[in-house]
Amino acid sequence: MEKLGRNDHCWCGSGRKYKSCHMALDEKIHHYELEGHIVPSRDLLKSKEQIQGIRESSRINIAVLDEVAKMIGPGVSTQEIDRLVYETTTRMGGIPAPLNYEGYPKSVCTSINEVVCHGIPSPDRILVEGDIVNVDVSTIYKGYFSDSGRMFCIGNVGEEKEKLVRVAKECVELGLAQVKPWGFLGDMAQAVNDHAKANGYSVVVDIGGHGVGLEFHEEPFVSYVTKAGTEMLLVPGMVFTIEPMVNMGTSEIYIDDIDNWTVYTQDGKPSAQWEITVAVTQDGAEVLTYWESPGPDVPACGRWRKRYENVVAERRAAKQRLSGKGNRDREIPGRKEGCHSLFYHGKKRKQQKPHFCGGRRRDPDSGF
Repeated sequence: MEKLGRNDHCWCGSGRKYKSCHMALDEKIHHYELEGHIVPSRDLLKSKEQIQGIRESSRINIAVLDEVAKMIGPGVSTQEIDRLVYETTTRMGGIPAPLNYEGYPKSVCTSINEVVCHGIPSPDRILVEGDIVNVDVSTIYKGYFSDSGRMFCIGNVGEEKEKLVRVAKECVELGLAQVKPWGFLGDMAQAVNDHAKANGYSVVVDIGGHGVGLEFHEEPFVSYVTKAGTEMLLVPGMVFTIEPMVNMGTSEIYIDDIDNWTVYTQDGKPSAQWEITVAVTQDGAEVLTYWESPGPDVPACGRWRKRYENVVAERRAAKQRLSGKGNRDREIPGRKEGCHSLFYHGKKRKQQKPHFCGGRRRDPDSGF
């Protein structure tokens, strides 16, 4: 990391002096680094302008999934979903990020039942009652990337599948509640994994989330099976996905050896995954992509962002009470307790081509 003088221009490009811009933040990060923690490099911290660009990309991303939600149902082919994603994205000025990325042939991933992720749309795969399907949309707009995915239940899917889909969503919500500055990615991971296990499910180990925004897949690798207090330090300006893949049975998976993309559960049992993109802020987290459309009483930022603005306000109020500031009699509102991979094809990690996510496979012994 380049060492700057107090009066040098800040590395972030703001034009301000380092001492009045990022110096205090860098010093705090360095303190954690000296304690042995994994810390983000400067290039992982997005500027306000960059986060605004990711927000604009996210608006298209959300709108595309809203259109999918309107048309998906029994009798719809996954190829029709792909066509809708391509047409809606391009009509709004965006580019589907998966299309032709590392040879991926379609604009979206559609993963049904026992398919964990990277399912390739096909005119031959017709959705039928009882299917659960993840639609994973990734968008480029003016050079900025956004990423999210939603689960859809096709007709009556039965109690077991319905519960799996619901718990997978709850895992994201509980993980999101742990995203706050100066915490750790492991805080989020343990919340996710604990909830999945408590419901009798497993979380995929070899595939996780990722940084996003300036590239399709950036550092860090986001695991959902590590312990609180571990993994990378969360610093304002980081942007990454929360997208645990929750399996009804074993966490073991395999890749289709014909298309070299589709990932299946080893035991053939269903898997569910929701995905959101989040930015770490000074007070907590901003959800950039989410799975609910704005209601009539909520502005375009949507229910998720509104919800977490409320959470931030609650935290501030609680902090005031603890510090003796503000009205001590004020009641603090209660709160209710939401890939991509570093996965390599084949066994020889150093010699094999990485999956389109561009990362590495985690070592099952060391956890890294």
